[in-house]
Amino acid sequence: MGLNIKNPETEKLIRELARRRGQGITEALTDVVRREVERERRKPKQQDIDETRRRIQEIVDEIKKLPVLDDRSPDEIIGYNEQGHFD
Repeated sequence: MGLNIKNPETEKLIRELARRRGQGITEALTDVVRREVERERRKPKQQDIDETRRRIQEIVDEIKKLPVLDDRSPDEIIGYNEQGHFD
């Protein structure tokens, strides 16, 4: 089965790549396409991303429901004074 590349820029680029790599056009194109397909396969699916976001939001919502046990500011808890030094 053959491909007919009708875009002059695409043909020019693949020929340059093949020449620079010392490969045939088919071999160079196969390498590039294989790499891109593998990269696409590693991408998380949108449904997985959406599920992860939903689960994170559930955790955030649960944390927001927790009572405040210490209402001091982070600087007060750490012990910084107004000059940014420890007291």
